[in-house]
Amino acid sequence: MFYGDDIIQAADQLTPTDGYWQNLISDVLLKLGHIHGTILQEFGPHGFWVICLFALFLLLIVFIYVKSLLDTFKYGREEEKNPDTIPDGLYYTIDEEPTASANDNIPEEPLYDEEEKERIERERALSTELLRLSQQAEQAVAEQADPLDIKQKMKSDSLKENAQIKKVTTSSKPDISPQTVTDIPTGKIENLVPLILTLLSRGVSEPKTIQALYFYYKNLYKEEDIFQIVRSVRDFIGLHNAGKFDILPDIDALPTPKEALFNLAKGNPAQCMVLLQALLNNQMEAAESDSGNLQDLNYAVAANYACIIGNIARLSDIELAHNSFELATELSPKNVKAWNRLGDMYMLENAPEKAFIAFQNVLDIGDMIMYAPQIADAKQYLAAYFEKSGLTEKAKTMRDQSNRFYEIYGLHTPLSDAEQAVFQTLLNNSANALASDIDILLNRTR
Repeated sequence: MFYGDDIIQAADQLTPTDGYWQNLISDVLLKLGHIHGTILQEFGPHGFWVICLFALFLLLIVFIYVKSLLDTFKYGREEEKNPDTIPDGLYYTIDEEPTASANDNIPEEPLYDEEEKERIERERALSTELLRLSQQAEQAVAEQADPLDIKQKMKSDSLKENAQIKKVTTSSKPDISPQTVTDIPTGKIENLVPLILTLLSRGVSEPKTIQALYFYYKNLYKEEDIFQIVRSVRDFIGLHNAGKFDILPDIDALPTPKEALFNLAKGNPAQCMVLLQALLNNQMEAAESDSGNLQDLNYAVAANYACIIGNIARLSDIELAHNSFELATELSPKNVKAWNRLGDMYMLENAPEKAFIAFQNVLDIGDMIMYAPQIADAKQYLAAYFEKSGLTEKAKTMRDQSNRFYEIYGLHTPLSDAEQAVFQTLLNNSANALASDIDILLNRTR
């Protein structure tokens, strides 16, 4: 093997007189000598062999690549000549290979029985429906106003509620003496609030209060309606006792909480909603002057006020209730109660697809412990929805879960004879005891 210096010396020994081929060989040897010298200088004594191996590796890769291209074209030509023969190679999957000839001795059995096929078709239909509803929801979000206009929209919604409330607000202050309250027949809607006030003033627990009210009013209200009207009346009283109404601007021009509760018990919720709307407006103004987490917190509180307005409006004005719950979801998109009550309003308005989305939001964001009544209510509706879609097993599971909560809570347990007798006595005396019950509950005076 020649090394660099040997190659150069051999080249020098050749003269131009040796002919053309000798000159050519001399030039080649000189170039090889310079290249070999450079390799030795850069890579050491074994550099030449390293470069040779690298070149061989590159040639091998090129060979494999060219072979794969040739095989691909060959398979393509074979398929064109005989389309019934499926060769091994690219572009084919196991699903495309014929299996009849390989399984001639095996009896053919259907992959699914008829019941399984029907179930699969129902699942596919439901998936298609859910996809369509999701696309509608996304389109609705995309068509909303620019985020910069959201605050203005909230203001506009709040002003609309103010105008709607003013339509039903009486200009004169009511007489709140017990003698002005007439006996209200059992079962009427207006009798619901006096009973709530009577039971709350006597310290009856919330579960027992809701159980008793549902026993008498289940033909007029669903479970969640009873839950929320009881809690909204309690929350209104709590806001007064916490002094929330005392800090409102122009407080002297507003009705007193005592007047508001008394009129609510008589079937007129206007004064309660005026106070709550003033509280909502005040909270939104505070939110708009803040930023970041504090602003989100103020909007969340405002959303809770909107929910109380909606629950009270539910007794007499479905449109106002709907607008209140919709405003609450805009102020606080993760308000589980607002989404659930909005779903209830959609049901009353015969809008099942919108109700489905609202109730699905309840399940997606609701905590199983904190929002158990709302989740039970949502599952009750979704069970009916899935049953209508043919998903009987899924519907049964959701209905069982919903009923289990109501059974544990005692809501569906009928009142005993003794409890009915006590309840009837309270019912008969609720009108005459209304003023004193309100005085007991409103333990703070302005």
